[in-house]
Amino acid sequence: MTVKRLLALMTVIIGTIVPATASQAAVTIESFATTSSDSQAGGHPDLTTSFTLADPGSPEAARNVIFNAPQGVFGNPNVLTRCTAADFALHKCPVNSQAGIATAAAAYEGNPAYMLGTAPIFGMTPQEGETARFSFITPTLGIPIAIPVEVRTADDFGLRFSVSEISQLTPLASAELTFWGMPGLTEHNFQRFEIGSQGNPAGCAGLADTSCIKTGSAVSIPLKPLINYPTVCKGEPLITKLTVESYQDPENLSHAVSQYPPVTGCLRETFNPVLSAHLTTGESDSPSGLDLGFRVPQT
Repeated sequence: MTVKRLLALMTVIIGTIVPATASQAAVTIESFATTSSDSQAGGHPDLTTSFTLADPGSPEAARNVIFNAPQGVFGNPNVLTRCTAADFALHKCPVNSQAGIATAAAAYEGNPAYMLGTAPIFGMTPQEGETARFSFITPTLGIPIAIPVEVRTADDFGLRFSVSEISQLTPLASAELTFWGMPGLTEHNFQRFEIGSQGNPAGCAGLADTSCIKTGSAVSIPLKPLINYPTVCKGEPLITKLTVESYQDPENLSHAVSQYPPVTGCLRETFNPVLSAHLTTGESDSPSGLDLGFRVPQT
């Protein structure tokens, strides 16, 4: 065989092998969906994100997952009672700190989509550089999951939610996370988990819902919004993006796109600020200051 024919044959072989190897290294996102309970401009809907990964751990296992919320969707984590790292470690987060619920499935005990269960998502004290932080304990496994939230300051100032260093011993198969727009609403009472105990974190192990909760729990936090929908009606869906990085090939990222419904009802937005002013004293012929008040209703 001549050198020229040998080089040509090697080129064909390499061209056949390399693309196949690259395509096998990335995690396959089987489905990705984002939904909003309401599309009212300036409203406070519950937001849900769900995704499914194909063939978890065969051979790819998800390591990091990043969710980018649309521009204009923002929130105020200060409406929650912040759970401390110490209380979270002892499963003592108060019900006032619950921001929503998370459901997860993984490759476990020979089942590629074992339902691990549903757990409460807690609002945590953010670390340096974070806008907010949420955490939950994975049911069945008892593995803590942190979700730091950052602002995309180099882009469109939208929110970025990250889940890092997911265990590859039980490769993630699917997840669904719901953040409540108004955590103080009574309609969430039967989705709130009572405080857990050492070795027994709050959650419904093996269930894809909160049906294990038999007695509803009320909260004492003010009825204020955690989530705010955009206030501009463009008539276009709000694009959401998911990025998954695998342990096997961290350079070969997987991407998926979904969307929230377009913002509607801009003509129904209410904005009724009240400005008040009065003197600090009622004494005649006396020096007086001026008290100014400005109130903007939020709900």
